[in-house]
Order: sequence, then C-alpha cells, then structure tokens
Amino acid sequence: MQRFFLFAFFCLLFSFSCGLPPARHLARQSMVRVGILQYRDSVAVVVPEKFSLSARRGNRAGRDLQSGRWLITIARREAANMVEDSSKSANSFVLVHNLDANQQLELESGFQVQADRLVLPEIIVGSGFHWETKENQVYRGTLEFLVDSAGNLTVVNVLPVETYLAGVVPSEMHPDFPLEALKAQAVAARTQLFFRLGARHPDEGFDRCANPHCQVYAGITRESENAHLAVAATTGLVMKSKGRVVEAVYHAVCGGQTEDNDHVWSGARQPHLRSIFDGVGSPDVLGNNLTQAERVERWIDSQPPVHCNTSVADLPKAMEYARKYFRWEIAVTREALQLQIASVTGENFGELVDLEPLERGRSGRMMRLKVVGAEKSFEISSELMIRRALSPSTLWSSCFVVTKDGRGDQPGKFIFRGAGWGHGVGMCQIGAGIMARRGQTFEAILKHYYTGVTIGRAGR
Repeated sequence: MQRFFLFAFFCLLFSFSCGLPPARHLARQSMVRVGILQYRDSVAVVVPEKFSLSARRGNRAGRDLQSGRWLITIARREAANMVEDSSKSANSFVLVHNLDANQQLELESGFQVQADRLVLPEIIVGSGFHWETKENQVYRGTLEFLVDSAGNLTVVNVLPVETYLAGVVPSEMHPDFPLEALKAQAVAARTQLFFRLGARHPDEGFDRCANPHCQVYAGITRESENAHLAVAATTGLVMKSKGRVVEAVYHAVCGGQTEDNDHVWSGARQPHLRSIFDGVGSPDVLGNNLTQAERVERWIDSQPPVHCNTSVADLPKAMEYARKYFRWEIAVTREALQLQIASVTGENFGELVDLEPLERGRSGRMMRLKVVGAEKSFEISSELMIRRALSPSTLWSSCFVVTKDGRGDQPGKFIFRGAGWGHGVGMCQIGAGIMARRGQTFEAILKHYYTGVTIGRAGR
C-alpha cells in the first residue's frame, strides 16, 4: 500500500480501465499511448477537482466524485469453485478509494475517470542512470489504469502526439537551449516516435514507455514556452531516407565523434547513422577512426575543435551541466569494481586482475571488453552492458581508457579516463545546442548528425 501527499500543481483528463488493449499503429491515429508505471499493486493519485466515472463505451458510472487523495488498488475475487487462472486479470477487479472522504468504488474493466488534472507522486526518472531521481509528475490527456496478465496495475497516458512531444522535448533537452536546437530535438523525437511506435512494448498496452528506453516523458511537469514553440514550429515534420521515416536516436554528448549504429546495437547498418566528426574543421582528426587504443588515448587527452567541446569559456548556463562530460576521469577501488561486475554479469571470477579492451567502434566506444579474474576470464559485449557492469549508475560512456593504480596482480584502483556521455549514435544534444547558438538552423543541425536525410511531413 502506498501513501500520498498533496501537491500544489495538478493537471489532467485521465481514464481508467482493466485489461490491456493492443498498441496501435501511429499512421492510423493521432494519439499515442505512453506507459508511465508498471507492475504496481497500488497507485497513489491526487485529483484537484470533482470528476466522473464512465465505461469505455461512454456509459456513465459515477458523477461529481470528490476531489482529493485517491488510492487505486487491485482486489481478487474469491469463490469456492474458482479455478486457478493463468491470467490473474480475469479474477481481479479495481478498488478506487478516496482517502479524504472515505469513499470507495469497485470497478470492473472498461471504466474511465474524467478529470482536468492529476498528479502521480514520486515517479522514478532516469532509472539505472547517474541522474536517477524521483519527481511528483503532472499529466494531461487521458490516464488509463490497466490490469496486466499477472494482476498488477499499469498506468498509461493517452494523449495527442504533438502534446506528447511538448512533454518529451523539455525532458530530453534543457528548455533554455536555443530554439533551433529545441526544434531539432522536436523533429528527432517525433521521428523516433513514428519509427518505433508499437515496436518495443507490443504486448504491454502502450506504444512507448516514459523512460530512456524509449524517450523521457514527464507529462506537463517540465513543459515550457520554448518547448511548445519548438514543437509547434515543426508540427508533423520528420526525417526520411528514400521516402521512409528513419530511426532518429540521440544522446547527450558525443565527445567529438559519433558512432555507427551497428557498432552499438545488433541490427543492420543504417546509412544515416554513420560515425561523423562533430566539428567544422578537418574531418580526419586522428584519422577519423578511433578503433585503436593509442588513438583513443590521444583523443581523450586532446581538445579537438568540435561542437560539443564544453571547455569553451562562453558556455551558456543551460549547458553548464555538460562541462564534466566532454572529458572525464573516474577512479574506482578494485573491490568495489569487482563487486559491481559480478553483480551485473553473475560471473564468479575471483579477484579482479585486469580489464582488456577487445573491440572499439569508430568513436572509440568499446563494444567488447575482457574481464580478467584470478579464477577465470570472460567477455562483456555491447556498449550499454559494459557501462552498466562498470558502474552502479551506468558509466557515462564506453569511450574510455583504463589504467591501474597499484602493484602486482591486485591493483588498488582502476582509473577510467573517457569522453562523452551516452551511446554516441545520431544527434549529439550538446553539439546541437552549440551549433544553434552559432547560428545554425534545425535543418542544418539534423543533416549534420543524420547523414543524407530529408525533412518533410510524416504522411507525405
């Protein structure tokens, strides 16, 4: 059972239903379903005004229900002759309990709740990353509370695509970035939505989740005038290649060189997601290829003339947070690193002896890492898995070199010196911000990071 708190700000029309409907294809709809919470036995909500309950088909189930603190929980039906059902949702119903008025309703599947605004307290943002935090988030549109096959609650925000993007843009990029950078972010986010809709959560009742696995979305909690302007100015615009909407991944700081998509994730090589030099000077700095250890070390020790170089003196306040990511150094004790690697990989390798890079992409990001232990050695594959295995809050980037501090086979510390923050594929958000600050348009920014794309309306 979760407890609530009252909050100063509220927003939203939300709906309530049991049973998971299938995700729908964006080409046939103007709405998007965003998964906010999953696997809950209860959800705390705050509604600031009176609201009504109705069935999904429009039948009114309750009018002028009291505002205030509500708790949504799952209850099970019990009967002597009830056969164990593999789908617990079939044997479940929903209790909606007003904690202030001690009012309680029992709802079957298909019910909706209409209200203007609604708050969900203590939503986890950035789960598993170093910037993880909890926020009281406010939503608009429609919220559905669904019962999954295991009998747990899923909360889905259903709202128009462009309204959704107004919540994504300031969640993914600081709203005080230059407007042209925010426009580039809006087009990239819209393109990624169209490209991936329904592909990642096809059986969970929503199209996109609200965390970095899909795109960060915080309802109206972080909305700003600049974000609204950026979304409105680019309404309907997406990136295409050969007439088809492309994948439009992006990341925080590339470190000066972006990465090929097929070096980071499994899948086919995508021509528009090629490694590029993130600068205006010679594109062959260090050979434009950082697959070799010696080049990577020189690259990390350098200050190349690239857009995302945050060492510039006139970096605006909104970008100050990124100074520490362009070039960085982190030291970890052998004992702590050994425990972290073991907890993520499940490998029992004894005392940690060494870390040996086996394969790098063109940006210097590591794709295969050998862990040498006193009892066994093994490989960790994939850029993200390497970062997770080396830090409980996910190492900033896999573009790093590692040195050992200590003697013999048991070093006291491992020292990581690296470049960038994120996977490195597609648009570098800090680079985009600095390009915009130097007068580049959102079209120029996008065509710099996504090779050979065109920009146009999604339906054309």
